[in-house]
Amino acid sequence: MHKPTHISKGYLLPLLYPILVVTCCAAVITGWSFDIGPLKRILPGAVSMNPLTAILFVACSVVIILNFRLRRPTRLAAILSFFIATIGLLKIISYLSGYETGIDQLLFADKLENEKLTGHSNQMAPNTAFNFMLLGIALLTYRINRKWNKLSDILTLLVAFSAFLSLIGYMYNAHELYGIANYIPMAVPTAMCFLLTSISLLLNRKGSYILKTLTNQYSGSRMARYLLPLAVIIPVLLGLLRIYGQQAGFFTGNFGTAIFAAANIMVFLFLILQAAASINKKDKALHEFNLDLEKKVEERTAELNRSSKKFQSLIENSVDAISMLDEDGRILFSSVAMQKLSGYPAERLAGARALSIIHPDDHPAVAELNQLVLASKSIAYSSTFRVMHADGSYRWVEGTIVNWLEDQNVRAIVTNFHDITEKKKLMAEKLNRQKQITEATISGQEKERKEIGMELHDNVNQILAAGKLYLDMALKSTDNREEIITLSRESIMLAIEEIRRLSRALVPPAAGATGIATSIREFAELISFSSGLEIDLQLPVEIMDTLDENERLALYRIIQEQLNNIVKHAHAKKTIITLGKRSGLAVLQIKDDGKGFNPGASRSGIGLSNIRNRVEMFNGKFELHSAPGEGCEMLIELPVDN
Repeated sequence: MHKPTHISKGYLLPLLYPILVVTCCAAVITGWSFDIGPLKRILPGAVSMNPLTAILFVACSVVIILNFRLRRPTRLAAILSFFIATIGLLKIISYLSGYETGIDQLLFADKLENEKLTGHSNQMAPNTAFNFMLLGIALLTYRINRKWNKLSDILTLLVAFSAFLSLIGYMYNAHELYGIANYIPMAVPTAMCFLLTSISLLLNRKGSYILKTLTNQYSGSRMARYLLPLAVIIPVLLGLLRIYGQQAGFFTGNFGTAIFAAANIMVFLFLILQAAASINKKDKALHEFNLDLEKKVEERTAELNRSSKKFQSLIENSVDAISMLDEDGRILFSSVAMQKLSGYPAERLAGARALSIIHPDDHPAVAELNQLVLASKSIAYSSTFRVMHADGSYRWVEGTIVNWLEDQNVRAIVTNFHDITEKKKLMAEKLNRQKQITEATISGQEKERKEIGMELHDNVNQILAAGKLYLDMALKSTDNREEIITLSRESIMLAIEEIRRLSRALVPPAAGATGIATSIREFAELISFSSGLEIDLQLPVEIMDTLDENERLALYRIIQEQLNNIVKHAHAKKTIITLGKRSGLAVLQIKDDGKGFNPGASRSGIGLSNIRNRVEMFNGKFELHSAPGEGCEMLIELPVDN
């Protein structure tokens, strides 16, 4: 079963012609049925349309309507077309052979015989039979393929031309145009139905050359729709006027012919000028529209070029490495930053697989990420991996990957990465430094525990042991008991003093600037008293105030640690400790006149490592200057609170 096609208003017109034909044929059959002459012949005294001719026209209309509705040949349409062509061919053979088949006498035979007796031999005319044969073939070849469609158009045009000549013949009373020799001529209704059927058939097929030429919106088609009706009507009217004027005696034959030719020329000159003016007007508007369109296109093109250059400049000057990949992971585009990052030129990167420049250890993670990206649309995924440089080294990169494959303007997977190799190095150094700080802190704690243990064992424990010994002696001997108890008391007091000194060294001093300065002086006096080291302190309280609590405590611990180092290792006689301020920095200088050492050749001990770590915790700067026999100078810079 064929599916009906959509029918638009523009293609309803071809249906009107077969409907008119069927109406005309119904009037003819009615005329034969009830002997109504005007319905059979239209013009008084003219030949009537044969009833079989009317039936064939109805069959033609049915075929056209079927083709119009279904848009392709059907079996019924083919059978009817073959029937129409066969009837026309049989009647032509009848005329050529002289053998009367009587096929056109089957309907209303008695009435046809009566009309024959009146002198009007009614049968299908030779030109009518010939047109039916052509029309049947045209209907059979209708919509088979393009080649057969052209044949159908040609045959239909021949039928239309024949019908038009017959109608002109009737208008001008020229028997040679509608009749052949002494045979019965084509009836007026027959010529009209042939013309309407031909027009319907030509307009019915959407791909028809005539239909396309007349119905499109171009200037030529508009001019054709304007001129074609006038080209038919005006010559006919002028011809009629020429004949009637000559018959009325207004002019002679030669004069009438000249007037007819001149009138045609003038009318058509006027029509051509009108058509030319109309086309020029439309062409002018079209030209102005084209100029305006070209200007807008140029402006838009320039704008797109600017945007393209701007985008290209952004891409080329971007510090991020941008690339575009196809769905297989092959590089379609690489930015200048991407070329610098990989060390490869754009020509080398184009077409290469992205995995080929990624560290093998990162392949599983990148492949898993690629699956996520392909399964998603317009979602940015972050990733970090290593990219191989042309020199064989690897660069750490971090960035995003987005799937824009379905975006008509991109059609690629876009990657945007930046080099984080230095950041990775800094993080590794920071972790290593943190590890060193932790190790130094633990070592410092162990050192302090060891020193505390040694102090308790070698000093306090010995003093307390001596005190116990005095007490034991006092218990056993009565002689000199008071003197021995006094010695025991002094030992206990000395132990108490040693424990107090040890506590002061361990417990943080008061947090204020004055408190810290006082604690440093007390500690320096203790060191000086115990070791004989001369210490010169210059610690302005106003500079101490510019440091926060943690920085002041760090300063105290640094001085404490360095003084211990000087006493243990430098064998110095004098030390100068100065706190100053320079360019927003608090500058601590600790200088001694000891034996000195070579900082490059000596491995830093725990004490110096602790000092350096404390300074770095506050983003400070640590410098150590020393040489054998030239003492040592330590410079420390800490940022201050303005």
